[in-house]
Amino acid sequence: MNVQAGDLAVIVQSYCEENIGAFVDVVEYLGVGNVEFGGWVWTGGGPVWLVKAKGRPLKGGGGDGWEARPYSDACLRPIRPQADPKSTETTRELEHS
Repeated sequence: MNVQAGDLAVIVQSYCEENIGAFVDVVEYLGVGNVEFGGWVWTGGGPVWLVKAKGRPLKGGGGDGWEARPYSDACLRPIRPQADPKSTETTRELEHS
């Protein structure tokens, strides 16, 4: 899977193009295949996550203004800090060592 609960993610693929590039919080794993949410059934066969919009509501799927809605794992990419950022010694650090 691309994301996990607790991730900040970006939508990279969507049938509603206005959602591409939107940032979301990944709230919880909803399952695989057909997932019911808010009176709708999301289909697609892959893993599905409940995501919460950050900044602006998400569009599509029965109307605009979704604060939270299901999204396929395949449409999401996590935004995570690097585990071990690279560091570079500067000339001043080398002179004092």
